[in-house]
Formats: sequence, structure tokens, C-alpha cells
Amino acid sequence: MKEEVDILDIILDKSNHDTITFVDGKGRDLVFEQLAVIPLSKDWKKTLYVVLQTVEEVPDFPHEPIVFKVVIKEDEPTELEYEFDEKTVTKVYEIYNKLCDDNRDQ
Repeated sequence: MKEEVDILDIILDKSNHDTITFVDGKGRDLVFEQLAVIPLSKDWKKTLYVVLQTVEEVPDFPHEPIVFKVVIKEDEPTELEYEFDEKTVTKVYEIYNKLCDDNRDQ
């Protein structure tokens, strides 16, 4: 029997380059690559976000970096939730783009 690995262990493992697969509401497997993990302080509380992008284009689904909020619950598996708040998404993208620019400059 294959042991379930918590998504938090996957996204925080710097040596892990495996893809992450979700099943959407239409029953399709959506395969993502992880682009970045971004911690963000909001209202005196730190929240972790992950930027993912589909590996291949999927009909009716954006093929661009998408921001997910990491939701950690006690005694439950960690979940990734699509982030809808525009201000938060904009801030995460700003940090992500700066990281990309810094890596290009090196």
C-alpha cells in the first residue's frame, strides 16, 4: 500500500521536482509544476502561498501561473485552495516576479 504524502511535505521539499496532480470538477487530471512557494504576512498572520502552472494546456483552463493558498488544519491533510483575493494574488505575483528577475540576473 502506498503511503499518502501530505502536500505540504511536497511543496516544501526543495529537492522534489515531481508534478502535482489535481482532479477538477469535470473529472480531468490537471498536472501542475511548482514554480514558487511564497510566505506572506497579512493582518499579523503569516500565510503560505504556492504558485503552480499546468504542465500542458488544458481546454477551458488557464495555462499561466496560478496562486494557491496553503491551508493547514490540525489532524487533517494540508489543502491547496485557489486564491480569489485580487490584492493577495497581486502581491504574490509581485514577489514571484521579483524572484524570477533576481534569478535571471545571477
